[in-house]
Amino acid sequence: MDYSEFVDLVQKNSHLPDRGDAERVTRVTLETLGEVLRDSERDKLASQLPKEMKSFLYLRDYDLYQLQEFYRRVGARSDSGYHDAAERAKAVMAALSQAITPGQMDEVLAELPDEYKDLLKKEPQGPGFPSVRG
Repeated sequence: MDYSEFVDLVQKNSHLPDRGDAERVTRVTLETLGEVLRDSERDKLASQLPKEMKSFLYLRDYDLYQLQEFYRRVGARSDSGYHDAAERAKAVMAALSQAITPGQMDEVLAELPDEYKDLLKKEPQGPGFPSVRG
């Protein structure tokens, strides 16, 4: 999958009206994902991404934190609310799952706390997601 196809998929899955917004949420989600992955896993993941996206994984230093903080950081970096950030991060992760080998996604998730599996679920679940949208 090339960069344009990836962003198109993110835009479709996140229902964003503007391609620029889809590009921005792609960048900040991958930037934030790169932040929670060790260098060896970042390298393996980057090797499967389009060249335009590889550098996103290396914009931040390693800093593992809870999933709730992941969503909060995506929201802050994309200038969106918590729930929108979570939904958009999930759209990026869904596109990422289609762009890389299944084994690579398994390796990425294996490196992270179990709660990060929520990134691949359609509906937000777990801590930090009250039943009523805010």
